Amino acid sequence: MEALLEHDMEVAPSDFVWGYGPDGTPVTEADVQWSVRNAEAGFPGVTPRPVGHPLVIADQPAVVVQFRIDRTKLQRLDARAHAERMSRSEMLRVAVDKVLAATGN
Repeated sequence: MEALLEHDMEVAPSDFVWGYGPDGTPVTEADVQWSVRNAEAGFPGVTPRPVGHPLVIADQPAVVVQFRIDRTKLQRLDARAHAERMSRSEMLRVAVDKVLAATGN
C-alpha cells in the first residue's frame, strides 16, 4: 500500500498498515492510536529505565572492559539479552555475577 502523505487524510483507514513490529506483526492504525493515548497519559504503569551508560554500579565507579568474542556467540548473547529485555552489558554483568557466585567469589 502506498504511504500516506500528511495532507491526504487526518487518520489512516482502519486497515492501513504503518509498518511491522520486531516480531513481524503489522502495526495498524489502532496500534498507533493506542500508543498515542498511552503516551499522552504519561505511560501509566511503566517505570522507565535509565538511558545511557551507568556511571556507578553497586556503589562503585563503573569500569569499561573490552574483550573479543566470536560472531556466533555474540549473536546468541544478543538474542538472549533481547529475549530477557536486557542490554548486552546488563546480560554480561549478570553472567559475571553468576560465575563469581558459583565459585564463592
